[in-house]
Amino acid sequence: MTPRNLIRHLFATWLALTVTWAAAADIERGLLWKVESAQGTAGYLFGTIHSDDSRVTDFQPPLLEALLSSRSLMLETLPPPDASVFFLKQGTLADLLAPGELDAALQQAASRGMLDSMAVRMKPWLLALVLATPKGPSPFSQDMQLYALADQRGLQVNALETADEHFTSLDALAVADQVALLRSVLAQPEDKKEQAYEQLLAVYLGGDSAKILETDEKLSAQDLPPGLWDKLRKVLIDERNALMAKRAIAGLREGKAFIALGAAHLPGDQGVVQRLRAAGFKLTPMQ
Repeated sequence: MTPRNLIRHLFATWLALTVTWAAAADIERGLLWKVESAQGTAGYLFGTIHSDDSRVTDFQPPLLEALLSSRSLMLETLPPPDASVFFLKQGTLADLLAPGELDAALQQAASRGMLDSMAVRMKPWLLALVLATPKGPSPFSQDMQLYALADQRGLQVNALETADEHFTSLDALAVADQVALLRSVLAQPEDKKEQAYEQLLAVYLGGDSAKILETDEKLSAQDLPPGLWDKLRKVLIDERNALMAKRAIAGLREGKAFIALGAAHLPGDQGVVQRLRAAGFKLTPMQ
């Protein structure tokens, strides 16, 4: 795998986590929202699921019309300039895992198209995300197809987080917690990962944020050591919501911005929908 393909591969992997490991609640139903200010339409907000499944990449007319009528697209992040953010600064997973665990990790990584030399150097939390998806990441995810459409139409494409902010958010976890996360994923049978994926995808297609919460809590927390889920939720969702909402607000104030980020960031008292409302925007669900 070339360095450029590695970056694309791991970028897609990181994007694959947001709906799967999330926590939020909302009394409203919707994935596509019209955002209005006192001056009129400011843009749109769309909750994504980072998958290349045709059930979510067959974009419906309201979503396409909203995107193509916009001036800019704001995604969670853009591909990093190099792959260093994916790897341990020193040492390898051989220093952190027992030999049998390492063999299992490398076998599962190989089944997803990753070389041993890359997998063994990867940060434990990131490898856990790679292995948590049943078939591995794809360069044709929903997010990347939105990116391609925007690029074809000449829309400006911006990021809600820098590459460093986005790819190092879980570095704050203690190494022991990262390894515990990886071990929990290694222990999950592949058919269980597939079942969880199908269950979550069905919930996403229903567009019910509260149901997404209920499903995520059940799927994500049940196999983790006590307390680890709360740490993950803080760094993956709560802290990132504040930063991404701040930058989304700036983009919307410029006008005609299409904001696309993981659906789990939308709902709840601290979610992006409520944060935009608190900033004075009117949000109306469209889909």
